[in-house]
Amino acid sequence: MYYYDFEQPHTNVDRKVNDKVRMHLTGFGIAGEFCVSSPARSAEELVDMGLRKGVGTVVAVGSENHINRVVNTLKGLERGLHRDIVLGVIPTDKESSLRERLRLQNIQEACEALKYRRFTTVDVGYIEGASYFLTTAEIHTSRPTVISIKADRWESEAKITDLTIFSDLTFSFFNSQKSKGLMDKWVTWLTNSRSVEDKSVSLFRARIIRVSGEAILPVTVEGTVVAKTPVVAYKMAKALKLIVKRDRFTPMDEDKNKESE
Repeated sequence: MYYYDFEQPHTNVDRKVNDKVRMHLTGFGIAGEFCVSSPARSAEELVDMGLRKGVGTVVAVGSENHINRVVNTLKGLERGLHRDIVLGVIPTDKESSLRERLRLQNIQEACEALKYRRFTTVDVGYIEGASYFLTTAEIHTSRPTVISIKADRWESEAKITDLTIFSDLTFSFFNSQKSKGLMDKWVTWLTNSRSVEDKSVSLFRARIIRVSGEAILPVTVEGTVVAKTPVVAYKMAKALKLIVKRDRFTPMDEDKNKESE
């Protein structure tokens, strides 16, 4: 049975979107149990209730913030279940990065993908002691701030305004107030890499990232503060079974490469 965890609607548009999702699911014959989060029952509580009922497939319907909350709850609870849970997602944001990575054109395609329950295992990011995430964890500052980054075997300091860590622990950082040329030289020295197509942002890979700095900075996942520096982020390889339209979940670095073409 599919267990649907809908994000709480806040506007008439949200309610219409939820109704549209229900209509498509019913049409595909995969209605299942519908639950809507609210101040009385949070998304996390609904997931917990579903798992206690023994459901094997949880579907998060809503924004990327809502989807990440469901992922974080699933990963936190499934250790004690001694069984793997399959996650389906129906991103309702038109600009959703998850919709892009899942190659979904619209809500109808997201619902149709659930019908066949074809899933793959994907990487999940984990901020130690704080949160799992399927999209990104980010640090943003209004002025350039010196941070120390330890990624696997290398370590360095940089003055940045933005740091983004993707769920597969690909990460990027830059100083929006500094000339591109100087940052590019620093990146080339650090990685012994050749020149990159995007002169303002470079991508790196790691299994473990440690971030600290001269100031305590908030770390957010889809706008929600989940931790403050210093933090340690881990790549949880193949940690989540995710229903996909095709047999592949597009990694974040492939998305970036497409953008630069």
